[in-house]
Amino acid sequence: FPSHDRLLELVEDSRKLESPGVTLTTGHSSKGLEWKKVFVIGCYTGHVPHKYSTDEREEKNLLYVMTSRAAEDLIITCVGEPSIYLPAEVRKEAELVC
Repeated sequence: FPSHDRLLELVEDSRKLESPGVTLTTGHSSKGLEWKKVFVIGCYTGHVPHKYSTDEREEKNLLYVMTSRAAEDLIITCVGEPSIYLPAEVRKEAELVC
């Protein structure tokens, strides 16, 4: 397996590529970035907010970050009821796949 330093180097190199592709990231690491199309996977009550979360404000902020990264298309998937923190305007504009 590559070393930790080598993995970081590979990630940095991949960010310099200008070819089309897929970026798999977390909500936390997507801050400040933007893509044409964004998929938010697993955006349902019990997952977002996580049932064990103790910081409601952080959960809301993180969901905002995740749903505001799309320049053109936002697709949100969920199982059952969409997250209670998903704003109404996002529900109208995004494609919900539940």
